Amino acid sequence: MVTEVKKNWFRRHWIISIFLGLFILGMFGSLFDSGDNPDITGDVVNEQIKQTSEEDLIQETKGESRNNPLSTNTPVELTMEYGWWREAKVELTIIEVKRGGSAWDMIKEANMFNEEPTQEKEYLLTKIKIRVIETEDDEPYNVESSDFKMVSGNGVVYENPSVVEPKPELDGEVYSGGVIEGWISFEVDKSDLTPLLRIEGTNENTLWIKIETSSDNYKAIDDLDEALEEQRLSEPELESTIEEDSWTDDFDEAMEDLGEALEDLEEQSNIYKKLDECTELSAGEDINIPAIKNEFYMACYQIYYYGGEEALDEYIAELR
Repeated sequence: MVTEVKKNWFRRHWIISIFLGLFILGMFGSLFDSGDNPDITGDVVNEQIKQTSEEDLIQETKGESRNNPLSTNTPVELTMEYGWWREAKVELTIIEVKRGGSAWDMIKEANMFNEEPTQEKEYLLTKIKIRVIETEDDEPYNVESSDFKMVSGNGVVYENPSVVEPKPELDGEVYSGGVIEGWISFEVDKSDLTPLLRIEGTNENTLWIKIETSSDNYKAIDDLDEALEEQRLSEPELESTIEEDSWTDDFDEAMEDLGEALEDLEEQSNIYKKLDECTELSAGEDINIPAIKNEFYMACYQIYYYGGEEALDEYIAELR
């Protein structure tokens, strides 16, 4: 007797099985499909990235990253590493900044063999105050200038120049409770208006500080004020020998210099306003994200630096 092999349901209903299989494959395909509209997907991803970046900036402590640096003249505590893996807790403050002509005057006076920077570069001096709070085993903290690096606004680390620095230099050994302050010199691009100071503490304590400098025009006014004050102090008591005409001529010349300096300041102020407008128009809604704002500011400044004010005006007109 031959036993008939009973076919299973799928073999007996093979047409229905084919349609059922195609239906199941379609269901799986829809699960892994990222969507028919890539533009919508891209907008959602970009929005998520933007929200994440803003949340990270809010959560991190100010000074922990170059996107959220501290301001100049802000005291901050930091753990520094020195010697054979020793650590010192210090309070650090940038108390003064010099840049451009005023910085070069100080460096040139410090040593006659210090070289003038190239046409595209200029010196930047920072005066730093360090108060040592605590050290290991009461060993002195050794201040090293190599712990301080200047970084450009677009993220390039500058090399420290080989110069004799003005006195007092930031160099020496300090015990717990002691205070030291002095100058450190850097060389930066003239076009870099937003450099950052990176201070190498321990791995968890790298610090970023925004370097805020003023134009050399302010130095011109300061020099003029000093000259007028020196003239006032050097004048003798009222005597018949005072040459009134000579004093008047000097005063008129001083006022003329002051007027020219004020005109330069007004012109420079207009340039900064245009750079700010260019940055805001370029960055759009992302203007409040420091990294993006800085990137577009540098781009606008490059247009002004190489093309002049007219080129910057044309670019702003296009953005509008």
